[in-house]
Amino acid sequence: MASDYVLEVANVFHSGQVEKGTQIQKLIGAIRTGVILKDVSMSSFGGELSAVLGSKGSGKRAFLDVISRRAQGPTRGQIMLNGVPMSMRLFQDSCGFVGKSQDLLHGLTVRQTLSFTIELSLGSKISADSKSSRVKQILADFALTDLRNRLVEDLNKSEYRRLAIAKNLVRDPVLLLLDEPTNDLNPLDAYFVISILANHAKQNNRIIILTIEKPRSDIFPFLDRATYLCLGDVVYTGPTRMMLEYFRSIGFPCPELENPLMYYRKLWIRTLMPRYVEDGTHPTYLPIFSVCLSTVDRRSRERFVESNNQIASLVEKFKIEGVHYQHLSNTTTTDIKTKIPLTAFGRPSTVVKIWILLRRSLSGFFHGGAKGIIRALFHLLFLNILFFFIWAIYFSSMTRPVQFQTIFSTKRGLILNICVATHLAATITAVLQVAPARTAYYSEYRQGLYNGPSFVVSQTLRSFPLSVLVTFTGSLLLYKGLGHEDCFSPKCTALLGYHHFLPFWLTIWACFMFSEQQVLGLLLAIKSRVATAIIAVFLSTTALVVWSGTTRSLLGLPNILTYMSYGSHARYVGITLNSIEFFDQENLNNLGWQDDEGRIFPCNGNTFGFGCRYINGTHYLQETYGLLTVNLDELMNVWHNALISVSFFVGMFALNLVLYVLPIPLFIKLKFREEITEA
Repeated sequence: MASDYVLEVANVFHSGQVEKGTQIQKLIGAIRTGVILKDVSMSSFGGELSAVLGSKGSGKRAFLDVISRRAQGPTRGQIMLNGVPMSMRLFQDSCGFVGKSQDLLHGLTVRQTLSFTIELSLGSKISADSKSSRVKQILADFALTDLRNRLVEDLNKSEYRRLAIAKNLVRDPVLLLLDEPTNDLNPLDAYFVISILANHAKQNNRIIILTIEKPRSDIFPFLDRATYLCLGDVVYTGPTRMMLEYFRSIGFPCPELENPLMYYRKLWIRTLMPRYVEDGTHPTYLPIFSVCLSTVDRRSRERFVESNNQIASLVEKFKIEGVHYQHLSNTTTTDIKTKIPLTAFGRPSTVVKIWILLRRSLSGFFHGGAKGIIRALFHLLFLNILFFFIWAIYFSSMTRPVQFQTIFSTKRGLILNICVATHLAATITAVLQVAPARTAYYSEYRQGLYNGPSFVVSQTLRSFPLSVLVTFTGSLLLYKGLGHEDCFSPKCTALLGYHHFLPFWLTIWACFMFSEQQVLGLLLAIKSRVATAIIAVFLSTTALVVWSGTTRSLLGLPNILTYMSYGSHARYVGITLNSIEFFDQENLNNLGWQDDEGRIFPCNGNTFGFGCRYINGTHYLQETYGLLTVNLDELMNVWHNALISVSFFVGMFALNLVLYVLPIPLFIKLKFREEITEA
């Protein structure tokens, strides 16, 4: 039968990294490389389940990477899907890839995981009912119907693996590649997964290719086609029903009770490494795979050369006597009805994808059982808890009926602690919320489900209402609790007491959002959540200490740091909060001072000296931000500086949009996938 879908791989050579390397080697590109695939050719047809077999180091994963256009390094040869050269766009539109390890988003149920995936994959030409039916069908095919309302994090290993595969198959790809789908599964679960894949391929006339390092005999009947790789060379590729015939023809018949998939693997080991040690009755053969690539046995040059010659001999033998097998289809029935893949009907628009990502993110935030409730409460209350402690620490000092000169340092410490607490809360909550979504983004971006800017916009929109709520309640707690609404002018009214609350809250909200955007940018390149949080907090705290005006005067900084302050978010946040606390505050005029013995001394007049450092709040600001003769009215404009602090958040958001569009360096990509494959 001539299948409607054909994958052809012809004369593929590939070179790439053959060791993990250190971080420094990754940065400078000094990791050792080598030839991984050597003149690999194979074919696979619709309705077939194909297996790429071989031990670790044979090039199985690299082979999948080359087909999926993910391989890093020089590649040449032809890869055709239905006669069309395989490009990244074609693979993303019509194919799927399931890695050895899959990170599914926690907080979502099984059904939600599949539903959001199909919504991101298929456009409006596919009705909502059709999408829902597709999800139900996949749930049934993978025996997940009874688990549809279970959270992803509550699945066992087999259920998790089946969901990861179902997440890719729900899109209905023409070609699906799977890297070790039975890895770490018990024999029964492995059999179940393979049988599901084989059934799906035949029912839908799709091409499925998987890698297996140690295949069991019970999965042999499900495999329509096998490709054996050894040190990057093809020893056999073709229908499994003809594999025994081929090896019998070259003098290696498989014993009747042996597992052919494992027997020929062991056979090659014995054939390729004829040297052995006698144990008295039987020879003990040395595994050829102990001399492969990065784990090569270099005990003797002769042994290494001899083993490679043996490999070359078997490869040449297949090219001469067995090459015609690779083009034979193992599909013998003619009753398969080819179904148009759902991916052929287009994808949703960018705006729709952002809306879907936002819904998915919020679903994961507000669901999740007891753990989800605790997680949601933590995100909602963490900043307010920090602000409560700040309120408790500063309440007695800020609300005393009689104040002294120490109030200037108290208010300065209050501003610094408010800013640090805001950055800390925003950083921790952002890391916990964005890091899992970032990991999913790296996988789904490679699948072409959405792009970087869509991810940034959706994460920002998710945070927007929550950040408004959290910072508003926290700001109100501090503003009211520490007596900021009290005013001492004879014309003071209740409304006038709150005229600075909005810029006060706006500045704290801008700090919160700026920190979240900073974390979003760092997570693009840093995999560790802890490292991301530490770096983000360090950057924010350093900027506050140097440029906020709460620890030292800006005029006391070296000129270069003073000029740099104009490009720092901390400068404008500090000016806004300092202005609210100090500028033109009548209750800070001519405050006295108190010595260690409790004696009180007045500070009158326009001079200052020991114990009477500041005449009033404006005087304090002049020392911090300008000379005594400078008019601070324009510099201390509260709304002006509050809006500038908001503009820094907007600027950081725009920067992230650009960063998530730029090509990602290889050493960063390797952090978010299985590092160096088996090559």
